[in-house]
Amino acid sequence: SSHFVSRASQIRQGRASGSAMTAQIAVKIRNLATGEVVAVNIEPHATVSMLKQRIAYIVKTHEKQQVLKIAEHGVLDNLTKLQDVGIVDGSEVELALPEKPVVVAEEPASDDEGLVAPEEEEPPQLPSPLESRELGDAEMDQQNELKAKATDAAEDGDFAKALENLTAALMLNPTSMMLCKRAEYLLKLKRPRAAAADAAAALELNPDSTKGLRLRGKALRQLGDYEAARKALAAAQQSDYDDATQDILKYVIKRCEKLRRLARQHS
Repeated sequence: SSHFVSRASQIRQGRASGSAMTAQIAVKIRNLATGEVVAVNIEPHATVSMLKQRIAYIVKTHEKQQVLKIAEHGVLDNLTKLQDVGIVDGSEVELALPEKPVVVAEEPASDDEGLVAPEEEEPPQLPSPLESRELGDAEMDQQNELKAKATDAAEDGDFAKALENLTAALMLNPTSMMLCKRAEYLLKLKRPRAAAADAAAALELNPDSTKGLRLRGKALRQLGDYEAARKALAAAQQSDYDDATQDILKYVIKRCEKLRRLARQHS
């Protein structure tokens, strides 16, 4: 009988511990502006950003405009997991909201649909030192073959394969034109950071490369570096006017002006 009771107790404890692992916790959110406290149910392994998303439904304020703080750690980073900063069932978190919800300097360029998130991959290889040299006949044939393969792949829409072949060709002997072509492939692959690096390398080999300036400007515009993009695009236009580039330059100039206005408003 005692063995049966003991076994039943173990089963209950096991079920309890299993449910505890998956159970949500209730986090008390104290609105510093109103003093009101609300409980938000959430998984303990959730991030601060996920907690803000749930709070947004209650306070009708976008998560970007919320500031969450706890006494032990101060302001909480969006990527931090709740359990990593000691937030457990019953913990209290302070919520600060802007007095005027929409006036927050919320990423001035966030309405720019042309922005591309910087890629995590490292830029493709470049020869070191970066300089052109004379190739023998065999190397020249090899490079031409690789360039042809890159062109064929690009025409088929396989820009990853095109990038691979052109990189191999570049490692034999880099030229400004080849670097510009690779920058074009990188932009097609949504890799503006690497494209900007290749355009800069192209300009290092040939400072008069209009194409290098134009590609650098396009890549920097996608990264939201509007001032640097403006300089590169304006220099390209001075060298060789292009209607499509002028449209990008006009947009970039407007972004620069908007950023300056916002900076003055918040200084």
